Amino acid sequence: AMITHLAIKYRSIAHDFRFEQLRAHHMAQLMDLSKGFLADEPLAKATGCTLENTRAGMEYIFAYSIAANSVTGHSSMMCYENKTNTPVGILLIYPSYRETKFAPFSVPEPTLSKQEKTIFSVLDETWSKMWDIYPNENVCS
Repeated sequence: AMITHLAIKYRSIAHDFRFEQLRAHHMAQLMDLSKGFLADEPLAKATGCTLENTRAGMEYIFAYSIAANSVTGHSSMMCYENKTNTPVGILLIYPSYRETKFAPFSVPEPTLSKQEKTIFSVLDETWSKMWDIYPNENVCS
């Protein structure tokens, strides 16, 4: 009975939602979804990030992920509710390279706001720790 209940529950997910691989034409929808993410994300709150003062950084992250996915074969996805055709979420695969020269693609880096520099410096510290743990790796996702 439990397995049947789970099967019915997850079948309804497939019926109610669909996924599309992220492409450049999704950028406006990604930015709209970012508003909610930044409002709820603790690091964004602590650094004073809003969509208005981090737009360049968010656009860069999405463009980078889309470029990386097209080269690496990974699939970042946009999730839509079928009934309303409204985007409701994303799965973002974002490979981080120890040095950008290791990346098989390039995306021009934007000029960052004060808030973007602050939040990215915290993220850079996180990746620095990752490289300490995995010294022989050149890329992590």
